[in-house]
Amino acid sequence: MDEGGGGSSNAQDGQKRRRAWCIACQEIGYAVLHHAGKEEIQDRNGLDAVVLVGPRHPGALGKGCIEVIVKEAEHRDFVAFQIMTVTDVWRYLIGQHRHDR
Repeated sequence: MDEGGGGSSNAQDGQKRRRAWCIACQEIGYAVLHHAGKEEIQDRNGLDAVVLVGPRHPGALGKGCIEVIVKEAEHRDFVAFQIMTVTDVWRYLIGQHRHDR
């Protein structure tokens, strides 16, 4: 038997992790669908990938942007293997959006 409610804490931790994962999935999807700019690249293994820079949520363009690097998994499906706050390396893609409008 678990003393001190440790089982309850583990369940709450699991719920928090699932909630954080769901939020990350939503942010990835939003950034990909509403990207400000993109660039086709090759990953370190020489495979095709795409860097997309987009907002975390509506109205976030210019600040709060994220970079998402994706590969095609199957037709019309992708796998995101990097998501993070946009770095200086890809920040110019935000300006690409403003220039194209």
